[in-house]
Amino acid sequence: MAGLFVVPVSSSLPLCALAFVKLTLRDHVPFSKARRLFQADRPSLEERRVLELSRQALLSTAELIKCVESGVEDVSSDNNLLMALYDDMDTTSRNIVYLMQDKPSAQSVVSAVANLYLRRQIIFQRA
Repeated sequence: MAGLFVVPVSSSLPLCALAFVKLTLRDHVPFSKARRLFQADRPSLEERRVLELSRQALLSTAELIKCVESGVEDVSSDNNLLMALYDDMDTTSRNIVYLMQDKPSAQSVVSAVANLYLRRQIIFQRA
């Protein structure tokens, strides 16, 4: 996942509503079962954090780990992004993957990214 960027997937309300109506009326799926399919997912705290950061900027998993480690919540501008990721003399875009792999929050961020991917809430994009 080192060379991949996390991109949130957004679902449109009209499209979901149309799919719900089709399931219940055309395909005769019981209302209760169709409702369970369309219930909003409740992401964990770490998953919400990953989604919020990835909506602001195109970030790799290593960059997400760096943001979580630094406690950064705003990467909406280029200046904020650069200050959050490359605020020291050691970190570069080439070595950030290696620097972040042993950080305490690495496991939880990678798990959050994997869970979001499995639940189809994010996709991966190459740079």
